[in-house]
Amino acid sequence: MKKKLLYIAVIGLWAMGSQLLLSCSDKAENPNSKEAQMAAKIVQIVQQNGKADKPGFTYSIQYDQGIGYGGAVGLASVDPARTLVSNDVFNIASISKQFTAFAILLLEQQGKLSLDQSLYTYIPELGEYVKPITIAHLISHSSGLSDYMELAIKKGIDGQYPLSSAETLQHLCELTHTDFEIGTQQDYSNTGYFLLAQIIERVSGQSLKAFSQENIFTPLGMKNTFIVDHYPIERPYVLSYDETDQPDEVFWTHTGDGQVHSTAEDLILWGENMSTGKVGGLDLVKKFATAFPAVTPNGRDIINYTPYAFGIGLSKIQGLDALEHSGGWMSYNCNLIRIPSKKLTIVVLSNSANIDAVEISYQLAKALLE
Repeated sequence: MKKKLLYIAVIGLWAMGSQLLLSCSDKAENPNSKEAQMAAKIVQIVQQNGKADKPGFTYSIQYDQGIGYGGAVGLASVDPARTLVSNDVFNIASISKQFTAFAILLLEQQGKLSLDQSLYTYIPELGEYVKPITIAHLISHSSGLSDYMELAIKKGIDGQYPLSSAETLQHLCELTHTDFEIGTQQDYSNTGYFLLAQIIERVSGQSLKAFSQENIFTPLGMKNTFIVDHYPIERPYVLSYDETDQPDEVFWTHTGDGQVHSTAEDLILWGENMSTGKVGGLDLVKKFATAFPAVTPNGRDIINYTPYAFGIGLSKIQGLDALEHSGGWMSYNCNLIRIPSKKLTIVVLSNSANIDAVEISYQLAKALLE
């Protein structure tokens, strides 16, 4: 079935009243139609959560090959003022992790690595103590490795210092033990995904940026999605703003745990791949969405376990099984939800510390699914 898009853009100053641009099918133009009623609910949610004269958010909602809703509210730039549009590019922070894990699965599919292989095989300079750590431990946040951001802070390095991947790898090489027994506990780890990026680069012979572009983003038609591995950024993107609406920037160049830049519209294409398997195939997609076990190989319960697959969490939303992952970096915050049974993807991307993208995505999900 041909897709229908209800494009909702809320613009203009609230003092003047919001302006609504709605382009849709003849059916949706009927104010009594189900689609038009849903569009009105979505507009209400958007208006309740954003202000046109403040940094804001974009959103996109799509049933695979079906009805969709999308739009933006607020400012992409405060000075000079520029209104957000639906295809603006944001740093999507930890939503990036699922692309890193997917790249690992693609390399496994190609026979170039195995999830049960040791981290030491690929990055021996870390030291022999990492030999029991597998690629699967890195993906499932159970490696026990210290957070590289905390290591940097302990060394007096802040966000204004252009910390490089090479420097961070050196910091990790200074460690001699893990924070807990490997594989026995779940502790969200940016370090694990940073190291996955290093493995991808060493195995593939390409930067994570180039590998992802060639094997994921381009095949899916994600034309406005790219990884930033150096500054300044050459392509247009939206700045983030702190609680006082001041620009909030950090100049670290690590990939794997973050640094994918994308649009809400492009991420819909990624969500659809979870059903179609256009990239990777359906067997790989099924594995991608399967949670790691809640117990160790010898039957011990994993401490602090939550269902987590390949860079994406498993949850329940409105009583339905869901895949989701949020992201927060600087003052960007965002969320991606996939409801497999409904073939539904919901994306909210914000450039304001004053906006809760996760809560907005839940409000939208409730409106759509109740």
